[in-house]
Amino acid sequence: MERTERSGCRRISGMMSRGDQLHERFDRLRRIVESWEMQISEAPKLAMDLFDKNDAEEIGELIKKTRFLRERIRDVKKFIRKWDNLGKDSMEVTNIDDE
Repeated sequence: MERTERSGCRRISGMMSRGDQLHERFDRLRRIVESWEMQISEAPKLAMDLFDKNDAEEIGELIKKTRFLRERIRDVKKFIRKWDNLGKDSMEVTNIDDE
């Protein structure tokens, strides 16, 4: 198996599995969720800094953003759990070279 430079998908004798493409997309979603979780983990320190500055408006915005991210994380994780196995179980193969 070799990696193509353009798409990063696995190739087997000029063939690319759609499951591989989906798997990479779900990996990308997982990395996005991780970045959102990192933002949430940093929120308490940021809130303390804002509290020290007596910036109630920004604290309120931070709370809204944190709630939004938590809801989005929950929804995206649910989506990944529901649909990721379809790509892994797919045996459909598409020809990517016009030989």
